[in-house]
Amino acid sequence: MQENQHTRKLKEAIEGYWMGPILEIDSKNGKYFEQNELKQNVKKSEYETYLKLRVRPLMEYLIEKEDLDKMEDVAEKGWFTAAQLDGFLKIAGEKHCLSSFAWLLQWKKHNFGFKDKDFSL
Repeated sequence: MQENQHTRKLKEAIEGYWMGPILEIDSKNGKYFEQNELKQNVKKSEYETYLKLRVRPLMEYLIEKEDLDKMEDVAEKGWFTAAQLDGFLKIAGEKHCLSSFAWLLQWKKHNFGFKDKDFSL
């Protein structure tokens, strides 16, 4: 199955946001060198903006990959709401991603809690 342009851009942003220093090629000698810190921060900020605007596909990708470290980073940064978390739980359950489902359930318990329901008659 061929991935579409949106999936490729999402993967590029994920890799760019969470990877180490960004390297460039010197056009004169063809060797790689590390971008300066300011340029790296600007690029990371661009990736962050892109990912925050696409938190649902981002989380769906991380859920499928069961990448709990990146899921935790996204959660700790506050990029999604309790309502969105419920949607992510549904996605994890439907896709049978049990590690992701368990992690999301724990995050919900510790950060948003569960609404008490009254089952009395």
